[in-house]
Amino acid sequence: MHPHQYPPSAGWPPDPSWPAEPPPTPGARPASMVPLAIGAAAAGTAALAFLAEAVMALLVFANGAGDNDDSAIIPVAVLVETSVVTALLLAYSIGLIVARRDAGRSGIVWIAAAALPWTVLVPLGVAVVADDNREVLSDRLITVTTAVTLGSALLALLGLVTAMIFLGIPPGRRWLAGRVLARTEPLWPPAPLLAARKRFTLAAVLGMGGGAAQLVLTPLLTSNDDSRDTALAVMAVVLVVLVAVPGVLAWVGSRLALGGRRGGAHLARAVAVFLLYGIQPFMLLGVLNGLAVVFDNEDATLPPAVGSALAMLATAVAMLALVQFVAGLAALADPRSEVYLRSGGRRAT
Repeated sequence: MHPHQYPPSAGWPPDPSWPAEPPPTPGARPASMVPLAIGAAAAGTAALAFLAEAVMALLVFANGAGDNDDSAIIPVAVLVETSVVTALLLAYSIGLIVARRDAGRSGIVWIAAAALPWTVLVPLGVAVVADDNREVLSDRLITVTTAVTLGSALLALLGLVTAMIFLGIPPGRRWLAGRVLARTEPLWPPAPLLAARKRFTLAAVLGMGGGAAQLVLTPLLTSNDDSRDTALAVMAVVLVVLVAVPGVLAWVGSRLALGGRRGGAHLARAVAVFLLYGIQPFMLLGVLNGLAVVFDNEDATLPPAVGSALAMLATAVAMLALVQFVAGLAALADPRSEVYLRSGGRRAT
């Protein structure tokens, strides 16, 4: 019997009294790991491309862009942080695939979805920084930096799209799913669904906590003006609409999925895009707050060193929330979770 088609009363592990697996259909091929390997290789290519873009941003900054004023470090820090974090997340997920963990496959799909806008924004940012410092940078350096950055951006885009396709389609899931379902841990409901509830809970708490901490720290580290108040008001709305509400709905979805309702998993996936993009502005705000030591803000309440340390801590919390949320989505996509949800959550009799 195919591992994705257990009967509604299925327990775990499979009941030995079930009929033997029928002979393969003539012409049917066994699951191949080729699509999985292509998807993982594409994700690795995207990770290297993001690292190359980070190197180009640092190269521009080190060769004169940082000599103008303190504010020159802001766009470079944002570009480097985004590129390096994306590359590390992709590399970690590839490691999970090598370890035959389905979380790596599903994780890459969601990470790629969250990182797609940065394949455009990062190269544009590097090009703007280089062009703004044309007076202090050589024409040759600008040409090389622009060419490498744009080439890396194209590789990153193609790599992410290819990884999403090959790791999302059924042929890219079958080989790994067969090995995941071959495990014999006697858990029902399965361990991934139990973990999903905990991960969504952590993601909601950490996401709202990290975002709120950034909003509290910003007035304590920056100068007071109308633009800051407007930005904080907008960020507060983003925190509620794109982080808090989706986080709570994802948690509710995980609870419903644990009860065997497939609609719960669909709910969590539906709100995922909002939270994946909603949490990122607070990570970038954390970079800006963390650079408080660079500026001499007379209106700052906290000492720059203390404020920067707290901002970096809040940024790490927001990043951890994003990681936990992706891990929860990966747990919902685990083949053992799919078997449980398809059975309607019914136990073996």
